[in-house]
Amino acid sequence: MWASKAASGDWIVLLDADDHWHPDKTARQLEALRTNPELKLIGSRVLGEMPVGPLAEAPVRPLHVRDFLISTPLGPSSALIHRDALEAVGLFDEQLTSVEDRDLWLRIAARFDTAEVQSPCWSYRVHSNQMNRNAERMYQNYDAVLQKFLTNHSRHHDLANEAYAFLYLDSTLSLLDQGDRTRALRFLLQSFGRWPQPLGDSQLPTRHRRVKLLIRIILGESVFGRMNQQRKTWSDSAAQD
Repeated sequence: MWASKAASGDWIVLLDADDHWHPDKTARQLEALRTNPELKLIGSRVLGEMPVGPLAEAPVRPLHVRDFLISTPLGPSSALIHRDALEAVGLFDEQLTSVEDRDLWLRIAARFDTAEVQSPCWSYRVHSNQMNRNAERMYQNYDAVLQKFLTNHSRHHDLANEAYAFLYLDSTLSLLDQGDRTRALRFLLQSFGRWPQPLGDSQLPTRHRRVKLLIRIILGESVFGRMNQQRKTWSDSAAQD
């Protein structure tokens, strides 16, 4: 985050080495200020493949503290951050060795208006050296982030169970990527223990993700994969009929 100290503009953007921006990214994000000039953190959507051609103006979705606690709405390279927010809440926490961005977004969202432009403005390249491949480090750092945030923002204590349920879900996914089904199941059960209800709002596509993950872990990857393939075949057949 040292670069933000040297920046001279009011708005600061981040770009990880393995990510890519669409040329219209910043322009689309700044358009969000027309509907809410008080925004201090503006994110954007990510897609696996970058759209070709100009990006159309897109809807803007307001984000609140709960959105950052039960999902990951912003990535570092998606963000457009106003200098006022960084001067008020500070920069990245250099004591963290991962999830520094989640920590910063929470601190900003607790004090300022934030939003996501629902346009696919950036993309990322998946590779084996990414930090989110290290499940233990991700868990320890995000656990520290939650403890610090909930301690410093007592008015959000009512979100603690949902927040930890998402932390355990996040760890489940990382552990499955590493092939550790036993620990993944343990974390997933902890997630259900902290928040038995569907995690997230009804419009979130991941609302029932934990149930699917539980089936996947119990059945194993090969059986679960065959079931998914069979379901897709049935769906395709039904669509043709």
